[in-house]
Amino acid sequence: MNSILTLVPAKSKQIKEAADRYFHKDEIFLYQAENKQALFDILSKELIDLVLISNRNIPDGEMVDIMRAIRTRIANTAVVVITPQDERELAMKLYNLGMDDWIKDPYDALEICMRCRAVLRRVKDHGGLNISIGNVTVDYDRFETKIDGETVHLPKKEFLLFHLLLSNPDKVFTKSQLMEYAWGYNCESDEATIAVHIGRIKKRIGDNHSFDIVSVRGVGYRAVIK
Repeated sequence: MNSILTLVPAKSKQIKEAADRYFHKDEIFLYQAENKQALFDILSKELIDLVLISNRNIPDGEMVDIMRAIRTRIANTAVVVITPQDERELAMKLYNLGMDDWIKDPYDALEICMRCRAVLRRVKDHGGLNISIGNVTVDYDRFETKIDGETVHLPKKEFLLFHLLLSNPDKVFTKSQLMEYAWGYNCESDEATIAVHIGRIKKRIGDNHSFDIVSVRGVGYRAVIK
């Protein structure tokens, strides 16, 4: 059984509907925190697979602090954040701190359920934030990549792109999505930058028998597990 801890407005109809109609069918146990202190009290006592937070009543700066604290204390717990449609800059900051998914308001109960299930499945299949595929290990907590036990240095942007692709094998990411994830919404670079960074990643990693990073012509890139 998976467990989800929510920090959302108490009268959220969507969360109540998700709990009543969907989560129990998926054998998901739902914890509810009323504030930040309660959130971390529960995280310190219970084994939580995913934290679902709405920033509707939480200032952006505090939301960043919460995200950073979760990653510092409980690195392998997945995090999904609900924000208003226009909070893209905040979302990119949270992605860089380790957020797993972003739900934009307006949303409904079914979307919450499906997105949370997808994140839980991905975390289960790929060992949380830290990835091990063949002879390659990617440690998100340390921003460290190793091949056959030897450290391969990837600058931050390259590491974020590499980790994102390997965390979602076979999923195609557009160049625009990759730009927003690694550079943020207000980045002044163009999408050609992605090709340069992917090329550098492939050069640093070299040929690998466990996976390939392939170009999807006219769209973007994906990781293919062999």
